[in-house]
Amino acid sequence: MQIVVICDVLDNFGDAGFCLRISRRLCAEQHTVTLIHNNSEALFTLLGDESIERLTIVHTESEELPKSLPADVSLILHPFGSSEASANISNTIERLKKAYSQSPWFVVDYLSAEQWVEDFHWTQSISPSTGHKSTYVYPGFSRKTGGLIYADWREIEPSTTEIANGFQLIFIFCYTPERISELMKVADQNVHFFSVHALSQVDDTDSTDHSTLAFCPQYQFDERLAAHDFLFIRGEDSFVRAQLSGRPFVWQIYPTADGAHEEKLTAFFNLYGANLSSEARHAMWSLWLNWNGLDQTESLAKAWNGVQQHHTELASNAMHWRRTLMKGPELVREILTHVSPSTPT
Repeated sequence: MQIVVICDVLDNFGDAGFCLRISRRLCAEQHTVTLIHNNSEALFTLLGDESIERLTIVHTESEELPKSLPADVSLILHPFGSSEASANISNTIERLKKAYSQSPWFVVDYLSAEQWVEDFHWTQSISPSTGHKSTYVYPGFSRKTGGLIYADWREIEPSTTEIANGFQLIFIFCYTPERISELMKVADQNVHFFSVHALSQVDDTDSTDHSTLAFCPQYQFDERLAAHDFLFIRGEDSFVRAQLSGRPFVWQIYPTADGAHEEKLTAFFNLYGANLSSEARHAMWSLWLNWNGLDQTESLAKAWNGVQQHHTELASNAMHWRRTLMKGPELVREILTHVSPSTPT
């Protein structure tokens, strides 16, 4: 199939990361993809030196855009299209709707564990002014959602680090790098922190317990996560890959002005921590709340030490959660099957 993916980068790496990953997966299923985007810096930083067969990447303002579009399109995917489009891509979106008025148009919404997404998955809306039909796809964690992109996960040799004495190799990719030094001060001396944030951001230039890692292309990110015992991650694509790594993690969710992010965070943790003992669950949730700045009545030191005390159970739970996800729906396969039940996936 000829597929168009619209990549409207609203919040830098999160949007670009998802669009690149779903495009790569579609190409791996032998489909030809045109990825239209509006942020070269974000997208090509994530792409790095990777070459993806059957993928054409073109900027929305490029003169090459008209020539890059196929005559016939079997599917148009508009990730996060429920949000208002950026000014520099909205005209392209309208042109695509007119040029491919008969092609299925799927809006892939943001990932959420909230129960309401099950009710809206595969629903449709029709514009009263143009008659354009949109089908809504909701990634999620239950069989009543579209699931996650996980078929591209390949088995990686587990870290050789022994965690008998707790988590020792900590990876951090966060919105608040200034808090890394705070975490370092409450950790034991045998714990080492690795992040993509420079020491100047961490604000602890004298520390020998922090190593700055070069920003890696997306295709190398899974191996990076697998090399650590515990992860502090942010965003959406990194959030999913952390889960697939089978490592315990803290998710720093992007804060919204209306506070809806707290409900979203809670909904996910209720699933992720459902099989933990009450003590381990409390320790992990306290760390999540503290790191997200939602509830800091329990100090970071107490929260981190609580997590370390339950490291064996938390590590086991992370692997169990990973196995659970991989038994659920796979997003790309669900989309392709919905477009055409006979489409090979």
